[in-house]
Amino acid sequence: MMARAVYPDLKINKQYFNFGEVGLNDRRDMVLSVKNKNKDLSLDFCFTKVPHFKATPGRGKLLADCEHTINFTFEPKSFGMFKQEIAIEILNGVYRFPIILEGNCRQIA
Repeated sequence: MMARAVYPDLKINKQYFNFGEVGLNDRRDMVLSVKNKNKDLSLDFCFTKVPHFKATPGRGKLLADCEHTINFTFEPKSFGMFKQEIAIEILNGVYRFPIILEGNCRQIA
């Protein structure tokens, strides 16, 4: 019997996003680029949930040797400064890559 182990090999273009000032119940989007550099293995992924921020798609499959785009949305529902760590989880949470999302809301849109 023989087995071959393959580690996920991801390239993420940014690990920090600052959305700046966004009005209450308004929204701002930013794009994350993720590349699965493994030529043989597709990877299932999902994002953790955090308040005021959303990743779209929130889950899916990163195809082998392909680049994918993820849209981050900051949509504040209350006033304040927000800094959250969202994580892209690979292989049911075995591998986690943290991404910092920051934004603030001081006015009504």
